[in-house]
Amino acid sequence: TKRREVHPLLLEKPLKGKTCREVAAAERAYDPVLQRYRDEGRETHARVVEEQERVKHLNRARDVQIRREKRDFDIVNLEGRLDVLESQEPGKRAGHGLRPGKMAIPTTYTDHNILSNIPFDEHHWAPPEQRPRAQQRQGKQRLVPVGNLKEYNIVSNRYLEHHDEKMYRDKEITLREAAQKCRRERRYDPLLQRLNDAREEANARAVEDARTVEAVLYAEAKQPLSFHGREAKGFDIIGHTARDPELLRVLDAAEEARTARFFTRHAFDHAVRENDVVMEDAREAQKCAQIAHERVLETTRRGHDIISNQPFGYGPRQKQPPAPRTMPQPELWDKVMANHITGEVPAGLGGSLEGAATLDAMRLNVPHPRHAPLGGSLTSRASMRDSATLSGASSARGPRPQPAR
Repeated sequence: TKRREVHPLLLEKPLKGKTCREVAAAERAYDPVLQRYRDEGRETHARVVEEQERVKHLNRARDVQIRREKRDFDIVNLEGRLDVLESQEPGKRAGHGLRPGKMAIPTTYTDHNILSNIPFDEHHWAPPEQRPRAQQRQGKQRLVPVGNLKEYNIVSNRYLEHHDEKMYRDKEITLREAAQKCRRERRYDPLLQRLNDAREEANARAVEDARTVEAVLYAEAKQPLSFHGREAKGFDIIGHTARDPELLRVLDAAEEARTARFFTRHAFDHAVRENDVVMEDAREAQKCAQIAHERVLETTRRGHDIISNQPFGYGPRQKQPPAPRTMPQPELWDKVMANHITGEVPAGLGGSLEGAATLDAMRLNVPHPRHAPLGGSLTSRASMRDSATLSGASSARGPRPQPAR
């Protein structure tokens, strides 16, 4: 059979829990306001136990105080604190408990009284056999540094021998030490922005120049071949002299070839502008073609302005009639002759705008615009556009662009 260990608590009866009645009764047994038990017998027993523990604690603290202070009398009433114990056991100091031939633990690190400067074996409060013994110590040899040994008189502050020569030597040494310290700690002058030592300054400048040249050469080496033809290589911007005329000619030719596309762009923009003007003129002509020519004839047939009552004409006191922008309806013969290719248009009234203007002037009994002193041309829109383009005139949309040359 195998032995199995079982926890002993498993073999005991389970603890009996407390009911709510017992817990409430235990809470009511102590009064938290008066700080005492409600049962007088239990309160009396608790007070007796507290008093006994307090006395034990005070006695223990008194014993510890006596052992640590090692003083046999009270400093207030000068009565012995161990007299009762000595009367019970004479010859034994119960306060100390020291064995014969042993001294007490010292309470200070000094071996003499700090007030009287007398050793403890002569001036101490303990009996002679219990006084601490002073430890005999041997003094160490004092080593004086060589630098502290002066060969001059400290009263007269003069060297014992060769005073002038040694003073000159000390002055030179001091100056050299100061110069060395200045060179070590004050190498750079922040005001002049340079090194104090001329040789170090020259070396620093040489190093800076070498680094600058190296950086420039390294940067030029990293550039692609297309970047090697700089204009600064062929022309001196300070002296304004040509270093490499051939390189400058090549650069000028490349610049002209590179900017040649701008001329093409201007020419293209000019062509687009002209096309816009032509389309604008065509739209204006289409607008005029949609208006009946009889609306203009109705105004001119009246013979005078209905607002100012001035007669139409080109005389001194006559008002110039508004130039019609509409086109009269061509007659059948004009249409036939306009589409006739082989024959010639007979002289006289043809199907052109000039003939239409002549007919209008004859019908209205108004002088022909060609003979008018103030202008008022009734020519076609295309002829006006051609004359304006050739003469460089300006339209309502601004100056007409000239073709690039």
